Amino acid sequence: MQKSKILTLYAFISPQAYLYLCKLILPLLPEAESLKVLNTRRQEAALLSLAGKFLLKEGMHRLDIDPSKLKLLQYNEHKRPFIDATFDFNISHSGRLVACALSKHTKIGLDVEQIKPFRDAHLHTFFDQKEKDKILTAQHPLSTFYDLWTRKEAVLKADGRGLSLARKKLRFEGDLAIIDNQQIWELHSLPIDQGYAANLAVSPAKHLKFILEELIIP
Repeated sequence: MQKSKILTLYAFISPQAYLYLCKLILPLLPEAESLKVLNTRRQEAALLSLAGKFLLKEGMHRLDIDPSKLKLLQYNEHKRPFIDATFDFNISHSGRLVACALSKHTKIGLDVEQIKPFRDAHLHTFFDQKEKDKILTAQHPLSTFYDLWTRKEAVLKADGRGLSLARKKLRFEGDLAIIDNQQIWELHSLPIDQGYAANLAVSPAKHLKFILEELIIP
């Protein structure tokens, strides 16, 4: 049986890539999306947005999806991007890292976070007591915090409702995430870089082939 392919591409971005990405990516996007990027006040934010679209384009090519479909890019009512029903994708960025996951076989959620000191407010707002205890007693609290954080965010992004879905409705049993005791997602940690945590949420399946590839953006 052929395995369902889950492709994740990632890149570490430098400011020098901005003009290259503007010339390459902006003409491929819907006009409204191009204007949104150009009107972004912070060039760093625009750069990360363009880099995500670059990885999306490259991923579409690798999955034999016509990259010209980028012109169909739009957002649902919860601001989750989509193109059409033939495949799903998710983009995440933090620090210098940008990543994009794609699949023709499952809805997908991706979250990456740079590992750095966290605020106590985030610890108390986003985690239940059991999770807080796990973080505070861990040998490496920072890594544990961001692993749990990216697991939650990946599931919320896969679900499609994002922050409108209360995190307290989400619980974990090993590598499975369960929402409202009904919807189940499978979590996979991505070994991208020691300075970052990364997790992928997909529909549970026995036949999954995960591909993780770094791209260099000039």
